Amino acid sequence: MRTLKVIIHTENPHDHQKVMGTSDCVMTVLSRRFCEKMDLSKIDEMKKPALYLLVDEEKKAYIGQTRSFNSRVKDHLAKKKWWTRAYVFVSDAGRYNTASIEYLEYLAIQEGLAVGIYDLSDNWQTPTEPTLQKWDRNEYDEIFEGIKFFLEYERCFVFTKMEEKAKAPLQKEITFSTESTASKAVAETVSSEPIEPKPAAKTFSIEAVVPRSTTKTVLPAPVTQHPIVKTFSPDAIVSRPVANQPPLFFLKHTKQTCVARGYPLNDGTKSFVVLKGSEVSVKESNDKGGSARVEILKHCTLRGDDKYVLNEDLIFKTPSGASRACLGRSSNGYDVWKTEAGVTLKSYLENLKQTHP
Repeated sequence: MRTLKVIIHTENPHDHQKVMGTSDCVMTVLSRRFCEKMDLSKIDEMKKPALYLLVDEEKKAYIGQTRSFNSRVKDHLAKKKWWTRAYVFVSDAGRYNTASIEYLEYLAIQEGLAVGIYDLSDNWQTPTEPTLQKWDRNEYDEIFEGIKFFLEYERCFVFTKMEEKAKAPLQKEITFSTESTASKAVAETVSSEPIEPKPAAKTFSIEAVVPRSTTKTVLPAPVTQHPIVKTFSPDAIVSRPVANQPPLFFLKHTKQTCVARGYPLNDGTKSFVVLKGSEVSVKESNDKGGSARVEILKHCTLRGDDKYVLNEDLIFKTPSGASRACLGRSSNGYDVWKTEAGVTLKSYLENLKQTHP
């Protein structure tokens, strides 16, 4: 088991994160928007020798090394319009020098080309054999393995073959705690050991996130006749009927600029499904919608300046947890989720209890 500490410095968890493990290597995750708007010279890690990756949503990447990412990123913002996210790796104690980061860049490009998942065409010049002394290379080989693990945690598989990812999926058990008024600390226990397959869905709560399993539950949009939820596993497909299939419920954001869609599972729990394609507000209030907000944004794509779009169906433990994650603020899910006719979830469930005691 490995433990990662994640510090979120901004209200939007996508903009600026710092990820630390048990080694000296530190990963900083930055959005392009953050790099454009903020003065990176005020961030200590941005002034150190670094290996870095620029990536986009279409599996394109650029791998580089620099003595100061703060200075280097200005050129990349001007000349590389495609990237949306940067991963910057430095030594917390400032131990990396030119020879060591050139060696890490050499390993990264060689590995990325060998795996072949990401388009590295912008790395048109393959690095020559680095100058790092051979007796120092074992140490940096281990550091590079740690960098690969950091990126797997971020679901960025530049250096991981798909079959390897399937054999050893990451299991995460996440707890959230407030470190200060300016940032959040997230302690994660992450295992790369294979998990025994069992049916499970991604479930988020304010307290914690249920560990992943190798089984993925896919929830289709509700239908009126013979609704089915299909559970996909590596070995088989199992179908089961869903009783009391509910109507669709909608969550309208401020000025109705965003609309999320979902429905209660009606399986004896308070679980609520937010459907793929739902729009999630960019704006957040002081409470930021709880810890589930951090996780839902990992499964979203930014569209314009005012909304994210959810990339997959997600199950929340309560309707309020779902609405808080979508709105970025506290809310009563039983009141804010409404059918197209304006019926609240609370009224629907009360009526359902009377008609189906």
